[in-house]
Amino acid sequence: MAEELGKAAEIMGKGKNGVGFGKVDITIEKELQKEFDIKKTPDLKLFFEGNRSEPISCKGVVESTALVVWLRRQISQKAFLFTDTQQVVEFVKSRPLVIIGFFQVLGSRGGRCLFDW
Repeated sequence: MAEELGKAAEIMGKGKNGVGFGKVDITIEKELQKEFDIKKTPDLKLFFEGNRSEPISCKGVVESTALVVWLRRQISQKAFLFTDTQQVVEFVKSRPLVIIGFFQVLGSRGGRCLFDW
């Protein structure tokens, strides 16, 4: 799996598009093993926007191209819903490029703004 992760990193472009790849040896990093409840290896987790409390597990993907497809799907499914102007201002200031969609109605959410990307 480590080799496939390396191939996925090459396909995605190391450090490009804000995506970083890493490996952890849980025989050494016992605290990380406990924190992320790693019971069996390999175990891949996606940490979106630096959120350590809600990693997304990648189960059953063992081939690099499948991993890249899974990563792209996960990234594209993330959307931000903001309810006030200050949240929008902070979001826009924190990124070099922001694409914003403004909608009349978002399902049952009323006239709020949905931010994607």
